[in-house]
Amino acid sequence: MNRATRILITGLALVVLAVGAGAGVASYMISNDLVVKPEPPAPPPRVAERVFATGLVETVEGEIDVMAQLAGELSEVNVTEGDRVEKSDLVAVIDARRQKAAVDVAEANLAVAKAKLESVLAARDADPPQPQAPTAEDVDIARAAVELAEKQLEEAKTNYDYREVLAPTAGIVLKVYRHAGDSVQPGATPVVRIADTSRLRIRLEVDETEVEKLEDGMEASFTIRGSSKKVGRLAVERVIPAFGPQRLFNPDTSARVDTRATELLCDVVSSDVRLFAGQRITAEFVLDEDDDARRNEAAEEDEKNKKESEEALAESSDRSDDADDSSKLSEEEAALKDVIRVRRRLADAHAGEEEYRERLALAHGRLGRFYIEQDETEKAEDEFARAIELDGDARYPWYLPALVRAAVGDEKGYRAACRTVLDCFEKSDEREVLNQVAWTCAIGSDVIDDYRRVVKLTDRTLADVDQPMHHLQNTRGAVLYRAGRFDDAVEQLEEAVADHWKGGTAWDWFFLAMAHHELGNTADAQEWLDKAIEWMDDDSDEDRPELGWD
Repeated sequence: MNRATRILITGLALVVLAVGAGAGVASYMISNDLVVKPEPPAPPPRVAERVFATGLVETVEGEIDVMAQLAGELSEVNVTEGDRVEKSDLVAVIDARRQKAAVDVAEANLAVAKAKLESVLAARDADPPQPQAPTAEDVDIARAAVELAEKQLEEAKTNYDYREVLAPTAGIVLKVYRHAGDSVQPGATPVVRIADTSRLRIRLEVDETEVEKLEDGMEASFTIRGSSKKVGRLAVERVIPAFGPQRLFNPDTSARVDTRATELLCDVVSSDVRLFAGQRITAEFVLDEDDDARRNEAAEEDEKNKKESEEALAESSDRSDDADDSSKLSEEEAALKDVIRVRRRLADAHAGEEEYRERLALAHGRLGRFYIEQDETEKAEDEFARAIELDGDARYPWYLPALVRAAVGDEKGYRAACRTVLDCFEKSDEREVLNQVAWTCAIGSDVIDDYRRVVKLTDRTLADVDQPMHHLQNTRGAVLYRAGRFDDAVEQLEEAVADHWKGGTAWDWFFLAMAHHELGNTADAQEWLDKAIEWMDDDSDEDRPELGWD
């Protein structure tokens, strides 16, 4: 356990006091100082450290089969596969001679009806009046005949207009199903398929046994069919909450017939190759990366970025200047600094493109986390400041400095950072963002003037959640405690403990001890306190989550 972690754990100020003779009960005092939670605890140990999923590239808006609205024979098709069309462009024309004849007949009928009406009106208004002048009913009948003829003409013209097959949206023609001379039926025969291929995503299919390991926001590398080389990265946008047969994407012919899967919709974060709708890919999610894996990933990413920029490769003199310094650093620190150096060159070469600034900001944040783990808080703050300057809209550059302030005992700076995080991200619609903000505000006491704001965040994180999510329940329990709702805090934290795969973590137990203490439940508070302290002192459990500084 490093020094920063010990500082934060000590911030709990859990003091067990012996009561005088005759009391027969242990009492204690728990202060409301700083507590810091690690990343959500790892799931039960699994054999596999990676999850593989197959899927397809698809357009975000979907592919549209453009149907004919009129039965007949195509007289012309004006597009070929690969053509770009704009909305309402003429795609094809149906031979509509019958419909044109119907228009001509309707026009003639309208002319006759109008002539009849004029005749009736003339007879009615004749001077002197005729012996058998038309009655008011005769006039109404003539006018009704004109209105009917007009509607029939309108309908005939509408049917005739249906001869033109128009593009319903802008996009690329992916498939031409019918050609001139082919017959079509309305609603049954597509003429062409159109899609907006400028916006692509990836739909993955994940086995039911693997779904619990994945969540929104997780990133993965992917390969395309026919190549083992990783060509890009994707991020899970959302998990579709339904299972179905696993048949569409899985290339494994030995897979169980009764295997069921759910689908993940993923954003394409980056790709070294051009992707096409319908292209099959294989994604690789890395679940638990150890130090060596992180270094390997950094090295791979470094190599990728070097190939993207000829300038980075050309500046060999800079690399040689850095060689002496790098030799004095740890291998991991050197790798992280190398990534920053290359990403900075790329950001300079692509000035104005947010993607490169964001990637550089993430690299600085990552180096800052490394420094915190080494108890080098000043260096960490410098890296976080650079990350905020590059990408102030991201939550992590703001969240991490708040914990640094907590770690060094700067309560004023910590509270100011918490208020900033809450003001910036309170309106976010991302569950994990809201949870991180709420936990940041729950670490210390009296951070926010009105904790109802933070409670509302945790209510939103658990809205529409149909399965246990311990780290969300744990955060809400801590926030309810800080808000002074001790009964509700106990109920929420006990629910989190019950749903956790190993009966909760020390973070649950510490907050339960404090909540019971506030309620005057001495025995319960002592029990949870003892459990938490025993957990801290026990190094024999290899499955226990590492006490991270954040």
